Amino acid sequence: MKTIKSLLICGLLALTSSAFAQSFTFTFGDVNIVPGETAALNVTFKSDVVPAGWQMYLYLPTGITIAEEGDEPLVELSDVHHKKHGVDVTKASDGSMMLVMSGGTKTYEMSASEGDLCTITLKADATFEGSATVDVKKIAIADKGGKQYNMASDASFTITAKGTGINSLDAATDDAPAYNLAGQKVGKNYKGIIVKNGKKVLK
Repeated sequence: MKTIKSLLICGLLALTSSAFAQSFTFTFGDVNIVPGETAALNVTFKSDVVPAGWQMYLYLPTGITIAEEGDEPLVELSDVHHKKHGVDVTKASDGSMMLVMSGGTKTYEMSASEGDLCTITLKADATFEGSATVDVKKIAIADKGGKQYNMASDASFTITAKGTGINSLDAATDDAPAYNLAGQKVGKNYKGIIVKNGKKVLK
């Protein structure tokens, strides 16, 4: 009986140890963004497995995209990645943006198990307003042996339009001239995004 009990305890300890070894988290910083401009989404990670690759699916709201330079999405990897690592960014069938980082296994293991992961440059179109919660799903890492580990739960972050709304104006400067995004002067009854006192305002 003692032998069986010992085996059960050893089995439970082995399972606990295995589960602990697969534990990791990705953390996403909230983003404040001016409509028509870009802002950085900072991603950090902490893992009990040193990754050789990772993936995530970003469910961006209408009006928000991953900015590009030429035809290349602006995703900057941190220094923990091997220099031959690269990120593929594609639109998935469910409408999300799929990011996959892989430099191959064994050779291109990352140099740390925690720290900054990457910076993703997001772009807001001129009509983006308010605040939205962005879900990040199917987060996974792979170790140098090619084994994949899935994060226990999904993640999210908030993206908020900055510098918009009638409340961003000072009452004392409400009589200042206003212009539309084409640089044309508009009247008080104009509806849409205006530039007033150097600020973009949604009316």
